[in-house]
Amino acid sequence: MKKLSLFLASLFISIFALAQSPNNTPAQEATNELVQVYQLDAKQTGEMLTIQERKYRNLEEIKDLKSTEPQTYILKMRNIQYAIEKSIMNMLNGEQKAILQQKQMERRKKKAELYQQLKEQGLSEAVINSKIIEYELSEI
Repeated sequence: MKKLSLFLASLFISIFALAQSPNNTPAQEATNELVQVYQLDAKQTGEMLTIQERKYRNLEEIKDLKSTEPQTYILKMRNIQYAIEKSIMNMLNGEQKAILQQKQMERRKKKAELYQQLKEQGLSEAVINSKIIEYELSEI
């Protein structure tokens, strides 16, 4: 009887875990990752999910501009990035802000390296800016 109960409990947990995986949106996945990085509490987790949902909604709204109006696309991407960073900074406590600032410094270094690599490939400034902005947003 104990074995059967243990098996059913394990089966239930496995099914529940599998059922949750496909339903995760990109915003939920990003939030889950950031919860771990910053050790967010329940209230902050809800706020972070809202921020991430807004990020992905805004990115979806401007995706067509990438091919039709690349300069406008880059400008809007920068605005989205700035707004997301400020929203996240405003919801974090002191210790968490220190982690964010450290991550920003690391991101700047990686961004400089990426810029150099793209420049060496002979890509246009518009393409380089677009790839840099996309990189930055993927890291937020």
